Amino acid sequence: MPSDPIESFAESFRITAETQQMLAQTQLRLEETNRHIAQTQRLGVRLQAFALVLIGLSLLFIGVVVWQHVAMRHESAALEQAVLTNTQTIAAQTQALLERLGPR
Repeated sequence: MPSDPIESFAESFRITAETQQMLAQTQLRLEETNRHIAQTQRLGVRLQAFALVLIGLSLLFIGVVVWQHVAMRHESAALEQAVLTNTQTIAAQTQALLERLGPR
């Protein structure tokens, strides 16, 4: 440390200037980091929105599949009943024909 008071003041001012420069650089780095954080958060929000859209579409698709399954089950039961009715009608008509033709 210099013994002359003027040199001491000069050294002190130089150290203060260096410290202020370091603080300014640190402040710039913090601002840049904050910008990166904000950008990353915006990306995260976009990804979450995209994920929610995908989940919504998946749930919609599942609903359509379940609805189709229920509809097909009812349709299948109706077709099964129609086949049974037609089979019974054919059996009755065959029996009537056999009775009409008589024994041979």
